[in-house]
Amino acid sequence: MYCNECGKKINVGEKFCGKCGAMTKDTDVNINTTAKNPITRPDVNNILKKQSISFNIPQKKQLFLLIGGLLLALIIIIVAISSQGFSPVGRWECVDEDLEIEFYKDKTMYWRYESGSPNDVMWEKEKNNLIKITIEGYEVYADYDKKSKILTIRGDGPVYKMTRKK
Repeated sequence: MYCNECGKKINVGEKFCGKCGAMTKDTDVNINTTAKNPITRPDVNNILKKQSISFNIPQKKQLFLLIGGLLLALIIIIVAISSQGFSPVGRWECVDEDLEIEFYKDKTMYWRYESGSPNDVMWEKEKNNLIKITIEGYEVYADYDKKSKILTIRGDGPVYKMTRKK
């Protein structure tokens, strides 16, 4: 007698298959193994082949989903980093005047102009590309243009166009 689930040969009288644990049918009936369509060894092999094929497809899908998930996470991280906007930290020089400024991470800055340097200069980020600069109590704003890579400082007085100093 053979198991109806997995095709393994089962001794007559056993109630469960030793391989898959399926309950046998008609355990008290003497089963004729020479019936028209007994499960033969090649049929068992075909069943196992089908099972292995269906097992490999989910593994491929899992790998695809894993790689897709990692790529999506990487894209999200890149977008998050790039959307943080512009940071002015570093040295800048004016395009048409003798002016040099340096932004520091602690929100202070050095402002060197031909007539000297003010003592109390602070900066803070307002929006992605907008910076508020406070020079001895007087406020000016700097706007960064990503395309031209120019930092434009505007106040009530002159407008300064700055580029990063290399």
